[in-house]
Amino acid sequence: MFKAIIPSTLLYGSETWALSEPLIQRLDVALHECLRMSLNISRADRVRNEDIRQRCNHRDIPSIIRENRLRFLGHIARRPDSRILKQMLFATHTPLAEGKPRQGGQTIIHTLRDDLQDTNMSPNWYLLAQDRTSWRADIRDALDIDT
Repeated sequence: MFKAIIPSTLLYGSETWALSEPLIQRLDVALHECLRMSLNISRADRVRNEDIRQRCNHRDIPSIIRENRLRFLGHIARRPDSRILKQMLFATHTPLAEGKPRQGGQTIIHTLRDDLQDTNMSPNWYLLAQDRTSWRADIRDALDIDT
């Protein structure tokens, strides 16, 4: 029940977020606090977060957010070219599509590019994303997620 409610509520809409490292850490702390409460473990017990996640068979926040973003990217890639969201996301003429990220953080375009490069999917990701089932399997393999 925990996995169905807490992470999905905490990360609602995270596929479109371009988060800074401190914000990701705050989300991770919130998740671990909820896991500790559900296991009745206090901070005084000095149990490591990795051990708590292992007990609950739960992934960390950065991994979940990256999976959400890549699944969203595949969803948008499969949409018709006439859809405005696809046009905006894949526009090459926007000033933020190239160059340095804006001050204070990254754009979603840069974050998605980093995700693709980190998972070694960048060369032909668009073709892979056209098949939803294989795209999700490729994401799970790239992120080393057990089903």
